[in-house]
Amino acid sequence: MQTLLENTKIRAACCNWRPKDRWEGSLLHKAVHSHNNVVEILLQHKDYQEACTNEGFKNWAGNTALSEAAHWKGVDTVKILLRHQYYRQACINRGLKNEKGNTALHIAAVWGRVNVVAAMLKYPDIASAMLSAENNKGQTPAMLAEENDYPELANQLREAEAQLNTTESAGSTSMLFRR
Repeated sequence: MQTLLENTKIRAACCNWRPKDRWEGSLLHKAVHSHNNVVEILLQHKDYQEACTNEGFKNWAGNTALSEAAHWKGVDTVKILLRHQYYRQACINRGLKNEKGNTALHIAAVWGRVNVVAAMLKYPDIASAMLSAENNKGQTPAMLAEENDYPELANQLREAEAQLNTTESAGSTSMLFRR
């Protein structure tokens, strides 16, 4: 794949690829399901960086690739996506919520994805954007974890939210959730 993306015509095709219909997402959405090497390669190319933050950033349900990875137990994929600061910023700028108002953290909480939640909480910019976010039903990720019988995860999320609020009051979020 790396060699293929070195080819200007192929790279242009990847960057300009658009979903055939609303049921598809971007190439990144497709890659998060089991192709971490492709996710990494796509995110490293400047041309694709610009393309993935525009059209096709969300799939038919309004999910980002981060939300898809959170849903499908893709902790390694989540880590790859979040390592790229421009992708985190694109998530925040383009809107983290899907059509039901859920963020990737909501989705991870519903399914009890403890490792995915821990990976997301290590990034203060993402954590601060998602921890207290309410979905269309007024539920936070902690509330969804509790509702779906993941009390330890709910407590972890509440503690992280409290720590975030305390730290933001003091004016610094750097190294907030590093453990």
